[in-house]
Amino acid sequence: MRLTPLRNPSTRPWTGSARASHGKEKEDQRQRQQPGVEAQSGSLAGGLSVHPIESERLRLRAIEPDRDAVPMLALLNDPGFVRFIGDRNVRDEAQAREYIALRVLHSYALNGFGMYAIERLSDGAWLGNAGLVRREGLPAPDIGYAVLSEYAGQGYASEAARAVFNHARTVLGLQDLYGITDLDNDVSAKVLLGLGMHERGVIQLPGIDSPSRLYATLGAAEV
Repeated sequence: MRLTPLRNPSTRPWTGSARASHGKEKEDQRQRQQPGVEAQSGSLAGGLSVHPIESERLRLRAIEPDRDAVPMLALLNDPGFVRFIGDRNVRDEAQAREYIALRVLHSYALNGFGMYAIERLSDGAWLGNAGLVRREGLPAPDIGYAVLSEYAGQGYASEAARAVFNHARTVLGLQDLYGITDLDNDVSAKVLLGLGMHERGVIQLPGIDSPSRLYATLGAAEV
């Protein structure tokens, strides 16, 4: 369950921060470097590998351009994603691959973490994505999550967010964590409050057009 840069000549070069009814995953293009984490499977950009994170019903694994372009395209155009996170203007598989390479793989290479595909353990269904985002304007990573509308209302976003939260704390050693949501996204707010985060009010972050509601773990630095 650890994520750490590994150098392997046979491996090849792998989001988000936007608002969803599923969470806020609107990525800032200026991500700051964080300590890497150990891993042994799931080769990524530049030889970085990530071991899947598992919870009771879910597996969170590295997102790959070829493997995940089709479901990622569906997620980016999901009505809930577009409403609460934003329109990424990704309209076909080629653009989805490019999105994954430029945003997801880039975060892995730069930070040692990023957004991960959420799969259901029982049948391998692709449900959405969840992970950590490093963005300008926040002193530590924030938790992002987005679930396809057809799988909403089943607790998957909360379970995935909890898995990311626990991994960040116990494996990555990140005690300070944040979360941001659209001002009208009450469902996402409940997910963050369920993690024990506290509301910090409304904030305008660089790279995000509209204000966001900010949440943070107890003791996290003021923004």
